[in-house]
Formats: sequence, structure tokens, C-alpha cells
Amino acid sequence: MGIRLVDATKFPVIFLLTASIAIAAQRGFLEDRGRGWFWYERVQTPPEPEEVEGRVERAQPQAVQTQPQAVQAPRTFSVEWFKQHYERLLVEAIDNPTPENVDTYRVATRVMLDKASNVAQVFRERLALDQDLDEFARYPAGTALRQHGEFLRSANVDAVMKYLSDKVGLWVFLDEECHYCEIQAGIAKELASKHGFYVSYIVKQGRPFGVLTEKDEVLPDLGHAQMLNLMMTPAVVMVDPANNKFVVLSQGMLARDQLEERILLAAKNEGIIDNYQYASVNPNVAGLLTPAQISGLGDLGSKNFASEVRKALRENIDYLNATRKKLASLSG
Repeated sequence: MGIRLVDATKFPVIFLLTASIAIAAQRGFLEDRGRGWFWYERVQTPPEPEEVEGRVERAQPQAVQTQPQAVQAPRTFSVEWFKQHYERLLVEAIDNPTPENVDTYRVATRVMLDKASNVAQVFRERLALDQDLDEFARYPAGTALRQHGEFLRSANVDAVMKYLSDKVGLWVFLDEECHYCEIQAGIAKELASKHGFYVSYIVKQGRPFGVLTEKDEVLPDLGHAQMLNLMMTPAVVMVDPANNKFVVLSQGMLARDQLEERILLAAKNEGIIDNYQYASVNPNVAGLLTPAQISGLGDLGSKNFASEVRKALRENIDYLNATRKKLASLSG
């Protein structure tokens, strides 16, 4: 059988396509013939890490890029929600007081006030049922009881002040050209008459004036005001002759009850009366946790925090009971 040649002119398209493929394959092989045919090429493996000073250097892992977590919005009408939105609602109502903006602000305000009332109601309930934390145990709250408590406190003030009149005296610095000095002199005389304090009136001009008479001890200022660094009149100083101490109670006029209060406080700070005596004339300080007790309570999250607070409060019962004692008389 002979070989029959195909006339290319009869199949022009097929011929051109076949020829193009053949030429391209031949060209690729000739240009990169050193590689051989691609199907038996091997993938090159990376070189082993080099050893540096006894250790193998390894590629550090790349930091993983994490997507930031979405911040959860606070629950509507929670405290955090009010922190974020309440002021904005107020500003919008002020800047643009449309009915809608004002009502939105009023709605938020009503909810906030109701939340506060709910807390106050539970607080009152727990106050009545949890005696350790009852503030009214320190001092009566009812009108009639408070009046009786004030009567008892006043009686104790008289007793303690009578006790102090044998321990300390008063210097009252006056200037007859000072309008308030005459009033302060009258208050000092009234206090001395009621409690028995010995009072010396140190007058700039060195003579009695106003309510002061020859029966009162009126002395000239011989440098006493400068020694005590007094800058104005009237001024009152508590004198403790046994310990040679001077406590400036006021520079400026004081009412009698204010003067009594400062005498008692100065006497307590100087150790002339003890804490129990002072509690009897100032019930507001009795039963309070002291700074030392508070610093020793620990953290709120500790297991025994609440029990430690209650224990400290119970330790103050003796001090609290001092407010209930009537000091009919005090011995020196």
C-alpha cells in the first residue's frame, strides 16, 4: 500500500492550526531544553536551617491578625446606658426643645427616678431588718425620740462643762471699738455664769466697757495676743493651767452653743475628757467605724468582707452605749 500525500490546500484551517502547535512546542523545547520535559521535574525543598552558636535558627511565626471584638452595647436604662445617653438627651432637649426631644428626655428621667426609688425602698427595708447596719441605732430618728435625745445630750453637756470648769479657764480678747466684742463679752459672761468657768477679759484699752463691770477680771493686753498669734477680735482662748496649754477656740464672734461645742472638742483633743464623755455630748461620733478599723477591713471582693464590717461595728457597742448614759455628776 503506498503512502498518499494529503493536499494541504484542501484543508487550510486544520493545517495552519496543527502547524502552529507544532512550531510552539518545538520553540519551547529549544529555548528551555536544558530542563527536559516538565513532567519529571522535582519541586526543590527549602534548605535546612543553619545552626548558630549551638542552636538552630528557626523562622519566627507570623503574628495572627485577629479581628477586634465588637463592644456590646449596654442594656437600655442600665446605669451604663444612662452614663452614655442621659446627658445627650438633655442637651438635645435644650438645644432643640421639640415635643419629641423633651418627651424623650422626660421618659429617661422618669425611669431613672423610679430606679432610684426602687433602691431607696429596698434600702429602707433592709435598714429595718438588719440591725448591724442600722444608722438609727446610733441616734433616734423620730421627732419625739430625737427631742428626748437632745434633752439628754444637753444635760450631759452641762455635766461635762461643769467638770471642765474646774480644769480650764477662758481668755476673751476684746476691743471696745469693735462692735462684735461687746456681744461676745455678754455671751462669755452667760457661759461663765451657767457652767462656772473662770474668765479673764483681756481688753486692748485695759478697762471695762459695755457689759463688763468692775466685778469682772479685766486685764490689759501685755503681749498675750501676739504670743498666741491672734489677728482679730473678738477671740476666745481655752487655758489649761495644769499643763500650761493654750487652745485658740475662735477669732470672730461665736454663739454660746458654738463656744460650748469647741470647748468640748478642744478638751477631748487635749485628753482632758475621754472619748466616752465626748460621745455623751456628741452622739453623732458614737458607733462610727474609725479610720483604723476601715483600713483593716480589706477588699470588697474578699470572702469575709461583710462579716468583718459587722464585727467591727459590734466592737463599737460600748462606745455607742455611752450616748445613752446620763452624766449626773463627774468626779475629778
